[in-house]
Amino acid sequence: MRQAILGLGLLVACGGGGEDTGGGGTKTPNDVKTTSASTAAITAFAKRDDSQKVDKVGVMASFKPDGKNDAAFDVTVKGPLIALLIDAADDSTWQWDTYTGTNDVPAAMKPFAPGGSQTGDLGIFEGDKNLNQADGSFKLDDDKEHKLTIYIVDTGAFTPGAKFKILGETPDHKVVEGPTITY
Repeated sequence: MRQAILGLGLLVACGGGGEDTGGGGTKTPNDVKTTSASTAAITAFAKRDDSQKVDKVGVMASFKPDGKNDAAFDVTVKGPLIALLIDAADDSTWQWDTYTGTNDVPAAMKPFAPGGSQTGDLGIFEGDKNLNQADGSFKLDDDKEHKLTIYIVDTGAFTPGAKFKILGETPDHKVVEGPTITY
């Protein structure tokens, strides 16, 4: 009897008693994949007529006017999404996103820079409401369609003929590709 109790104690202390189908080891938040209730999508992406004629954002996640005109885009998305990224499709030196600090940009997005602190910011608005968190991050929790306006500090990349691609990341860390446009 004493051996049975000791064996049971060891089994509980060592985490036994079930089959480990997940590969073992400590799970980190990125190991846990949630399932989105529906399919996220980016269905429209276009340069706005007022692009480089309006000032809505500043540098370093400042979502207030800074006295310089910004590039502006209309985007239609369906959530849920935890991040957006715009890439200069034909130039490997420009990328803007809602990743912050040391948050890793998914490799599937073929990022210019892997960490959010090394990239430009996106100011994301729905109507007049800024959807960015104080640190610049962005998240849509629902599965509804949203018509967004994205503002980007003009870095000199927004020239006629330049191509830009928009991508998003879902809560289950899948990448959603939107259209590529010519500016």
